[in-house]
Amino acid sequence: MSGDDGAREEGYVREVREKAERLSRARQREGGFWRHVAHVGSLGFVFVLPLVTGAVLGHYVAERTGRRGLALVLLLVGLLAGAFGSWRLIQESLREDGE
Repeated sequence: MSGDDGAREEGYVREVREKAERLSRARQREGGFWRHVAHVGSLGFVFVLPLVTGAVLGHYVAERTGRRGLALVLLLVGLLAGAFGSWRLIQESLREDGE
């Protein structure tokens, strides 16, 4: 085996490795897209559900007691709960990606 054959063989090995790495990255991206779509849906659900619950509960309590300020307070509590839940979900996702 001459030096030229060895260099050619190394070139083939390098080319095969590069193609394998590209294929691996493409497979990760495919699954990654749907995973990101699922995260967006989860984030929306985790954020909106407490917000709407706080608004509805606040409206109900305000109508029963006649104190309109309670509606705003419970709306803000729902907003904070949704923001905190979304933050926790993002932190958990980042931890999983780091592993």
